[in-house]
Amino acid sequence: MSAISELLAQGRTKDARKQAERVLAERPTNPEALVALAKAQLVEGEEAQAEATLARAEAASAPRTELLVLKGSLAGQRGQLDQALAFYQEAARLDPGRAEAAFGVGVMLAEQRKYQESLPHLERAVKLQPRTGVLHYHLAQNLIRVDQHKRALEHLEQAVALNPLYPPSYQLLAKILCILQRQKAAKKLLEEGLKHLPGDVTLRGELTNVLLQLGDAAGAEKLARAVVEDVPDDAGAQENHALTLAGAGRTREALEKIQFLESRGVRTAQLKSTLGVLLQAREPPDVEGALKAYEEGMALDPEDWRCACDLGLLLLQRGKPPERALPRAITVLEEARRRAPDRQEVLLNLALAYVRAGDRPKALGLAKQVVALELPAGDPAREQAERLVKKLSAAK
Repeated sequence: MSAISELLAQGRTKDARKQAERVLAERPTNPEALVALAKAQLVEGEEAQAEATLARAEAASAPRTELLVLKGSLAGQRGQLDQALAFYQEAARLDPGRAEAAFGVGVMLAEQRKYQESLPHLERAVKLQPRTGVLHYHLAQNLIRVDQHKRALEHLEQAVALNPLYPPSYQLLAKILCILQRQKAAKKLLEEGLKHLPGDVTLRGELTNVLLQLGDAAGAEKLARAVVEDVPDDAGAQENHALTLAGAGRTREALEKIQFLESRGVRTAQLKSTLGVLLQAREPPDVEGALKAYEEGMALDPEDWRCACDLGLLLLQRGKPPERALPRAITVLEEARRRAPDRQEVLLNLALAYVRAGDRPKALGLAKQVVALELPAGDPAREQAERLVKKLSAAK
């Protein structure tokens, strides 16, 4: 693998671009440098420039497989998923040993929500280039989508080890560690990542989430505020600060921050979920406002499960009239389960809804599903599910 290709494989796009531009300054028709430059331009969202560079690479007789991969990437960025998939499939047919081609096929299938179908292609890409951290990262990302968290963990650990300068690997690994109830390990990981990438906004933002889960709300808010002061125009940092204000119990400030973000056009499912919680905490609770916030959050992100789960629970607890709220709660919680088939919160809330609806078999099946997740001893969801299984089994 050449120096430029090595840089691209490590996700060091800017370095690869500089190297390619240096080569092209001396040899303007160098095929490898043109391909590398086009790839870098695509990563940085420069579609028109990439298309022009691609034409130069084609004129310079760059390998056909390279050109097909580039055309697939360009079509994918433009939302032409079927066309992109066809380019990648042709590249994979011409060169079955080409990791980028297999990777492209997997990514395009995932973009079409064919997550299970995409896995063999992403796994093949990793097998072909096992020392490319970015490939491990993307495979892990897809494993999470099909709820294979433990396998995802293994690949993310490899991604971090292979490329300690790639922030997304740390961020996703920290999220998985938290899902597996290993928040202290997530905190240690992010702190280690910040030694390699001092001041990185993404890692500091994720660290605030971990601190919240560890119960250090004040520390999380302090860190989030410091990030906002460093990058005041970063919408993600501002959103994170709003979430930590809510976690620290500073309701009025959190509401003001969310309103400010909405005025700036920042509207996310996570913010809507937080808004719903804050509105419920008001005296008296703003139930209608919370219901609306959760509904808007569901519409903003078709993959987000939390707003659907929170909406279903709120309908169960406070929906009026109850005889109409219950069927709606079940519908919403079923949608939450479609989005997150193995989330214990979703399964438990849906089980409770079916208990209230008098459907014992469905409720028992869902409670057993939570028990089968083998959550850590002492986990509230596990204990509640075990009690529910015992109660429903005795009612036969």
